[in-house]
Amino acid sequence: ANDGSFAMVVVLSGGSPPRAAGVWIGAGVVAATWGVLWVGDAPWARAWCTRLWRPAAAVLCATWHLAASSRADPRGARVPSIPEAIGVAWAALGGATRAQRCARDAAALVLVVPACVASATRLRRDLAFGLATTFSSRACLKKTCLTWALDLAQRCVPAVARTVDAKLDKVRRDLKASLRHASQHDGHDGEEDRKDEDESLVLRPACAELPETPLLGAGALAERLRRVGAAEDARWQTGKASGAVYSGEDEHVELCSAAYAAFAVSNPLHADLWPSVNRMEAEVISMVARLVDGGDPGVCGALTSGGTESIILAVKAHRDRFFAGASSSSSSGRRGEVVACVTAHAAVDKACDLLGLTLRKVPATDAFRVDVRAMRRAITADTILLYASAPAFPQGAIDDVAAVAALAHARGLGCHVDACLGGLVLPFLDDSSSHTNTWHFGVPGVTSMSVDTHKYGYAPKGSSVVLYRDAALRRHQYFCYPDWPGGLYATPTIPGSRSGAVIAATWASLVALGKTELRTRARAVHATANYIARRVAAEIPELQLLGARTSSSSAEEGGGGAKTGVTVDAMIVCVGVARPPCEHGTTTSRLNIYTVNDRMVERGWSLNALQHPPSLHLCCTVQTARAGVADTFVEDLKAAVALATPTEAASTTSSSATPVDGSAAIYGMAASMPAGPVEAVMCAYTDIQLSVE
Repeated sequence: ANDGSFAMVVVLSGGSPPRAAGVWIGAGVVAATWGVLWVGDAPWARAWCTRLWRPAAAVLCATWHLAASSRADPRGARVPSIPEAIGVAWAALGGATRAQRCARDAAALVLVVPACVASATRLRRDLAFGLATTFSSRACLKKTCLTWALDLAQRCVPAVARTVDAKLDKVRRDLKASLRHASQHDGHDGEEDRKDEDESLVLRPACAELPETPLLGAGALAERLRRVGAAEDARWQTGKASGAVYSGEDEHVELCSAAYAAFAVSNPLHADLWPSVNRMEAEVISMVARLVDGGDPGVCGALTSGGTESIILAVKAHRDRFFAGASSSSSSGRRGEVVACVTAHAAVDKACDLLGLTLRKVPATDAFRVDVRAMRRAITADTILLYASAPAFPQGAIDDVAAVAALAHARGLGCHVDACLGGLVLPFLDDSSSHTNTWHFGVPGVTSMSVDTHKYGYAPKGSSVVLYRDAALRRHQYFCYPDWPGGLYATPTIPGSRSGAVIAATWASLVALGKTELRTRARAVHATANYIARRVAAEIPELQLLGARTSSSSAEEGGGGAKTGVTVDAMIVCVGVARPPCEHGTTTSRLNIYTVNDRMVERGWSLNALQHPPSLHLCCTVQTARAGVADTFVEDLKAAVALATPTEAASTTSSSATPVDGSAAIYGMAASMPAGPVEAVMCAYTDIQLSVE
């Protein structure tokens, strides 16, 4: 059995799991024989081992070595060569002397201990990682168990399935009624306002089918659309919207609209008809690339329809490159893996779902930045890409991109930086701190990046840029089909036909503003976010900032008397309920942050409600940086917290002074229900939005 045991040790110590069918057959024979010999030293076992063990071990070793030597192990493990495979197979067949076998067994002891330790360590890490990500908290454990139990009950008990369906039907009806009520009132107080809005915003009858004749003439229809747009613009022109509209100045909007109208019928798929559109597209890509290339002139990219498409294409490019470098035998049955923080944008979840990849989520630190140690433990032989954010959407924190990129570079993996929000803000900040200077292509290991030009590039919606370290990686995002009867078909992005009008408007926006205006706007947005954060930290003890950085040496400018300097990484101010006791000695654990959001909605604010943990954020824009808007936000937030905080009298009774409705009810339901029903409610909400009823 020593010959076979050494063969098995060589197989297990190679650092790469067997893939070929012959390897699995051989491994099964090895395991069965070893088990028989371990149980007892019977004569029949010896005979069986002598006849079958060595050929099986030879097949196992030779097959595995030949398969492994045809590709490079992504983790950098040593791959035995073909001569070594032949030598091991020859030794397993017994073609060695007793002295050679003794020397080989001694070498096997040297190999087996590190192999066993490495395997045990890897297994322990994988188990700990799985448990940590699945049961990261008591609430998560409870929700996971409820999901399993409800799924089992629905499949096995028809009565439970009928009850759940009935509850979901009621939720759908309630959602439909609430959305209809919101669309009819929209926060207006007077009956005349509601009547005028109903007449201007709703076409009667609803166009559920294509009308036989025009409902309105061209002039009347254009006037109706202008009235609709003006009425809805009033909701964000106050500066009370989080993100959504990043510029909105009349002059800039008119410029983008003129560029859009000039190329309204253009399509970059037909380069012979609109060569100027292709030229503008290439220039937009180059302008954005030169801002973030870190001095690398080889950085290139493509123009997409938004951040989600940019992220999908970046993941696709890394997936295709990974499998293009692997042989067909080693890649058969494998699923690539992407490792990202729980704070990463949901677009990476969508990308992995569409591309058939496994997404491994790692926890964030207490500062809501990626835990690099957990990311290191999550890497496997199938990992193709590490994902970092600059900044992340929920709390606005910039990940340690340098550490993530160094980890990817050391393992030979890709590193994508999601700079959809920060790509056109961070390059212009007058900040020498490391977190704003170590996120671009100047960091070794960064291989791709997504930058949204329709955010802080102030272009119309539907414009983003995905960038790559070199053209070789970019080619993996292309789709080329040379055998189509319709001709040679190749597209750089997901759509075939695209709007040349969006490309022209994006180009016009960037060249009209230039670096000077983009720098002025970026610094104004960042200063506004810092001002709001410092006032909240100093004046609202019931709330705490999430994702912000604190230091006693920070400047007090705009701090409103803050005791410690508070800065945000970019443009997002995120707040949650302060769990520790406040200065006046009472706790705030009864405060519901979603009720605070509902009270802010009543004051005309449109904020982003977040979860895990429950929180709200304001994404500052040029509209927010207008005079007086930041102060209005802080004062309204103070009033909302005061109204949402339960009184002492209310806390001693079963009824609360602050009713649970709006987002408080929705997110409270989502936190307490299993994932299945919550997804059903989300689908119902989307169905209602896509319905004309």
